[in-house]
Amino acid sequence: MQWDNDIRTKYHNFAKTYISTYNKKIDCADLAIAALVEFAADNKLPIRFKYYDRGWKWSTFDPENDEKIKFKRKAMLMFGALNVIDNTKEIAISDAKSGDFIMSRWSTTLGHTRVIYSVTPEGDKFKVVWYQGSLPPIKPEKKEEYFSRIAGVYKNKPRRWNFDQFEG
Repeated sequence: MQWDNDIRTKYHNFAKTYISTYNKKIDCADLAIAALVEFAADNKLPIRFKYYDRGWKWSTFDPENDEKIKFKRKAMLMFGALNVIDNTKEIAISDAKSGDFIMSRWSTTLGHTRVIYSVTPEGDKFKVVWYQGSLPPIKPEKKEEYFSRIAGVYKNKPRRWNFDQFEG
């Protein structure tokens, strides 16, 4: 299978349910990573995460040969909010959907991931509902705010997984 538009739409729908029903303690980036890996594995889709370790490298998930649980555990241990930034692209708030992100980058090693549940236009503003984990891990919290009032948004735009890179 490929990450075509129909599959991407299915991912957004899956992510909405996944983040709102997840009931274990988790950190913010891991909530995003877990939703993606679960969806990809269940739909036999590949994933490639770019990360930096003395040069850019790739961590790949091949649904035909890799175990979902092992890859998810490895990805959740290795990657954080800044890795989510590295594997996503900017989108307009008007295009944001469930499973997209509001990212923050506090320093070269620290950030925060908010997984979007819904975006509702209200006049010239956009009300965003999201779920987030934290450090130390917590059960995901539901939050709500106008996008323009969310502090520290990375490059002032939401982000979406770079689905095109997943296929290599």
